[in-house]
Amino acid sequence: MPGCKGTDWLVLRQDQERVSILDKKGEVLFELDGELGSGFKARYYNFGAGLKLIAITDTHTNQTLLYDLAGRKIGNTSLPSGFPVSVLYVEDFDKLLTYYTYQQLLEVSAVKVR
Repeated sequence: MPGCKGTDWLVLRQDQERVSILDKKGEVLFELDGELGSGFKARYYNFGAGLKLIAITDTHTNQTLLYDLAGRKIGNTSLPSGFPVSVLYVEDFDKLLTYYTYQQLLEVSAVKVR
């Protein structure tokens, strides 16, 4: 999973019981036990200044969740999207803007980062 700038990356490992997110050294950052089936897509975002996140879209339930690299969910709810999302960081407002599709609409969700 390359980061937005292509200079940083993570490894996503899946077995029958869990999905693990690993850093470049192969150390596990966090795991999701039994939360995802086989149909999911993940995107890694590195915005710099320590702001890194992973967007995981479950294509069976059509839900997307954002996680920081400690495995904590970002935002209070999942986003209703069966397709990978796009995330932008707006530094002036310290917010993440997540663009996603729902039915035939393009939606935007804003979440305060800190």
